Amino acid sequence: MSRWLLSTLRSRLLLGVSLGWLVLVAALLGYSHLSGGALAQRENLTHLEYEAQLIAGQLERSIHVRRQALARLRPSLDVTDDDLFSHLQRQEGLLVLFDRLMVFDAEGEPVAAWPPFAHGGPNIAARDYFRHVRGFRRPYVSEPYVGGETGIPQVMVIEPLLDDEGRFLGILGGNASLHDGNSFVNLRSQRIGDEGHVLLATAQGQVISHPDPRFLMAPVPDESRFPLLDRALYGWEGSGTGEQLDGRPALMAFRQVWSADWVVGVFLPLSQANAPIQRYATELRWVGLVTVMLMLPLLWWLLGLGLVPLHRLERQIERVGRGDAERLKLHTTMSELQQVAEAFNRLETQRRDALASRAAREAFLQAVLASSPAGMFLADMKGRVNYVNPALEEISGFDLATSRTSEWVRRVHPDDRAAFIENWRATLESGEDHRHQYRFLRGDEQLWLEAQVSRVELEGTALGFVGMIQDITERHERETRQRWEAEHDPLTGCLNRRGFESRLEEACACTAGKATRCCR
Repeated sequence: MSRWLLSTLRSRLLLGVSLGWLVLVAALLGYSHLSGGALAQRENLTHLEYEAQLIAGQLERSIHVRRQALARLRPSLDVTDDDLFSHLQRQEGLLVLFDRLMVFDAEGEPVAAWPPFAHGGPNIAARDYFRHVRGFRRPYVSEPYVGGETGIPQVMVIEPLLDDEGRFLGILGGNASLHDGNSFVNLRSQRIGDEGHVLLATAQGQVISHPDPRFLMAPVPDESRFPLLDRALYGWEGSGTGEQLDGRPALMAFRQVWSADWVVGVFLPLSQANAPIQRYATELRWVGLVTVMLMLPLLWWLLGLGLVPLHRLERQIERVGRGDAERLKLHTTMSELQQVAEAFNRLETQRRDALASRAAREAFLQAVLASSPAGMFLADMKGRVNYVNPALEEISGFDLATSRTSEWVRRVHPDDRAAFIENWRATLESGEDHRHQYRFLRGDEQLWLEAQVSRVELEGTALGFVGMIQDITERHERETRQRWEAEHDPLTGCLNRRGFESRLEEACACTAGKATRCCR
């Protein structure tokens, strides 16, 4: 499949354009995801800061309203009044703001309460909030505590009771349950989107309100894991990214409720914050994919139109190759194809000139070889003869061009054949020139031939071998006759003195050689 896709220039261009488009779409998706994610994070943090500010302001107003209500009630109270219970009972309207109204004396003993305590009420002298108000004699919102009678977590808004001289007489308090859905402290029902929530904690790190009941009335676990929350407990206000109490990454913002020394935290999980960006990225991916699929046919057609001049160039090159035209004549405005056509015409001109020069040289060489009286042949690097001149055909008596090279070997005299083959093999392997004489059988006639073979090289590259063969039969017979006449008497035909001495030397040499072998 991949081989088919890359088999044509058109398909390669289509593949390249498609890949480029996909890279562009991927880059746009990545950029939009990063920039959109950063923008969404900034917008979400701004929204969370606004929500935290609204909730903190709402709590501040709720605490202020309750303090004002207790402050208005405080001047009409007398800790020593026996009718104090009835007076509290007449404040039924304040139960909209509090779960219970309570008065304690300077020793922490309950004086009156509405609704009344079932068992007279607890002594609160040892509790931190009572000692705090007795010491500072200022309004105070207590830390969360568990009611001794009800066992329900709650907080108390407290006004100190003082006489005209500022002596501490006791406290007036109104408590609010943390579990009561109508309590101003209960923020569990407030949601930020589908998964966001609100956290309310004291500056001491005790959770007052959280949608997960596991964290209610418990200290913040492992504060080092929640650096932003830890900073907020020391009075910092701001926003950022971190972990929720359940360990999920989230965006968060914090505001202080200074009147109660509380911290409001608004959390939005990153999964929800990034959900719109993820949906947008998914939509962009589908849009990019559909666009690519729709553009493929259009690109295929446009590439086909763009390649029409190239097909024309191809057809003209075929005409030049067949010899129907000498040059390319391409009418196009594409400068690249014009440059290709000009380069091809230059090469074609050079090729024709080279062919003409080569043909002239070959014709001259053929004439030289054909007119040479000596037999000549050409062989490749493997020893196969691919050309013989007429003189060699006349010497051998057969046409080597139509016969196998081994035919020449079979015509060599059997006594000289082994040496001939060995010399020819050595020439092919070493490339060195060699000269050799041997007997050759031409029909019933025996000839003496002399072969001289040389290797042809061009710029260090071996091209083949050229050989020259001469018929030396007459010269060999003449030299043989001259040697016979030099050693024989012309009248008797017997050996003369020179011949006798030569034979005697040969016999002595042979006898000496045999004796040496015997000694060995």
